[in-house]
Amino acid sequence: MRAGVLGGIVSFLGFTIPSVLALIIFALILNGFDVSDAGWVHGLKIVAVAVVAHAILGMAQKLTPDLKRKAIALLALIVTLLWQTAFTQVGIILL
Repeated sequence: MRAGVLGGIVSFLGFTIPSVLALIIFALILNGFDVSDAGWVHGLKIVAVAVVAHAILGMAQKLTPDLKRKAIALLALIVTLLWQTAFTQVGIILL
């Protein structure tokens, strides 16, 4: 807010570009080595599920404090699971 729109864009790029580059490099390295059956990759997937589940629970407590918002979130979840397209996700976000 202090630096305005230009400061927001610069800080977004400053935080986003390094992580994007690191992920691309990591993906290229993993693609070069056939590590799809490696145990540590399976372990990383399990940890990722736990981290995402923890984040979802934390957001649920803060973003759905009342029954009305919980119902909206549950309906969005059901529609997303039953109708799995990218457009469905965008539509639910817009609604």
